[in-house]
Amino acid sequence: MHGSLRICKIAGITISIHVSWIIILVLLTWSLATGWFPVFSPGWSTVTYWIVSLFAALLLFVSVLLHELAHSLVVRMRGLPVKNITLFIFGGVSNIQQEPQSPDVEFQMTFVGPLTSFLIGGVSYLLSKTYGNVWILFTIVLVAA
Repeated sequence: MHGSLRICKIAGITISIHVSWIIILVLLTWSLATGWFPVFSPGWSTVTYWIVSLFAALLLFVSVLLHELAHSLVVRMRGLPVKNITLFIFGGVSNIQQEPQSPDVEFQMTFVGPLTSFLIGGVSYLLSKTYGNVWILFTIVLVAA
């Protein structure tokens, strides 16, 4: 995709971000820092709202990346080439070089992405029920360490 920056490779698949991704990252961070977290977690400092909001926005894109990576890894396990994954303003896209030849492979490829998202949502739900808002701050401390 034109206007994309390569950021890394995972399992031999190039991961890129499109410049439009930066726009949604900024808007989402701003929205969370000025609206969501102050309402649902009153009493934090302004800096904490912005740090947690940026981290939450990045986690959203990590979940999109994991969703797309799940599609791509299934496709590669079935012998089809995957060029790259690009994150952009509307989510992400896997650049699969050719169409699967059987409905079974197509089903597996299609099913694994939402399954991955469902698992991420389940883990996030359990963490929020177990730790409440504290798990977000705890994760930031672990990542920063």
